[in-house]
Amino acid sequence: MNLSALLLIPMLLAASLVHGEMSQQELREILGPRIEGMKHVGTTGILVDAVKAQNSQLLSPEEILSIDADWKAGNSPKISEIQHTRASKYLKSLIRRMSNTYSEAYIVDKRGANVAMYPDTSDYWQGDEDSFLQAYADGKGAVYVATPHHDESTDADEVKVSVPMLDGDEVIGVLFMGVKVSAVEAQKIRNLKAK
Repeated sequence: MNLSALLLIPMLLAASLVHGEMSQQELREILGPRIEGMKHVGTTGILVDAVKAQNSQLLSPEEILSIDADWKAGNSPKISEIQHTRASKYLKSLIRRMSNTYSEAYIVDKRGANVAMYPDTSDYWQGDEDSFLQAYADGKGAVYVATPHHDESTDADEVKVSVPMLDGDEVIGVLFMGVKVSAVEAQKIRNLKAK
C-alpha cells in the first residue's frame, strides 16, 4: 500500500464515523492496513525469538500470579528486566517512530505473561483479559478489536487491537497495539459496538 492510501485511512474513518454509517465489519476493513502491519510486526525475529524463549521457561500459573501481584504493587524486578530487553527496546523504537498512529505495544507468551512492552503495562499477566483470550483463541489465533477507551498510561483515546503471533502455523503469543483515535471517533465506535 502506498503512502497516499495510508493517509486516506484516517479521513475515511472520520467520515464514516461522523455519518454513523460504519459497521463492525467496516471498522475492521478500515483498520485492515494497520492490522496487517501489526501482523507483520508480530513476525519480527527479535519479538518471535523473545516469545519462544519465554514459552520454553514453563513458569507455573502460581509463579505467574506471584510476579503479577508484585508487578501491580510496583516492586517486581521483572518490570526493569523486561524494560531493558532487546524486544522492548524494539517496541519502544517502533512506537516512537509511529506515535501519530500507535500509543503502545506489548507482546505476551502463550500463557498471557508479558515478554516485551512499551510503555510499561499495569500488570504482568494478560491471560485473563478478553484481548488475550480472543486473540490467542485457545491456540487457533484470531484478530481482536476491543472497545475504544481512554488509556491513562498513554493519555490517548485508542482502540486496542490484538493479533496472534505465529511461528510457522503455531500460535506462540499475542501482539497488542493501541491504535490512536480521536475522542469523537472513539465515542462513535462505542456507539456502533453497542448496536
